[in-house]
Amino acid sequence: QKYLSAEPEDPSAHAELGGVYLWLNRLDEARDAFRRQIEVKPDHDMATYQLGLLLVQAGEYQEAVVFLARAVEMAPEDAERKEALKSAKDWAER
Repeated sequence: QKYLSAEPEDPSAHAELGGVYLWLNRLDEARDAFRRQIEVKPDHDMATYQLGLLLVQAGEYQEAVVFLARAVEMAPEDAERKEALKSAKDWAER
């Protein structure tokens, strides 16, 4: 967090912080870190994918579909992302 105070535009730092928060099961803070990373670098496909997965975990399926669809667009060959998107859509329709 100290580093981010000095370098708020470093997307890698937001990714690292988001990963740490996820590991600590601090989902709200992880979500904020991944959102900030995407604000700094909108084409960061891993942050987009991670945020989508986190939103599924939080039960926010409609929003998860949006981010997972973007993640699939960024890496259309990734079968894991496609499966995550399919699952999120299934949950969103329930």
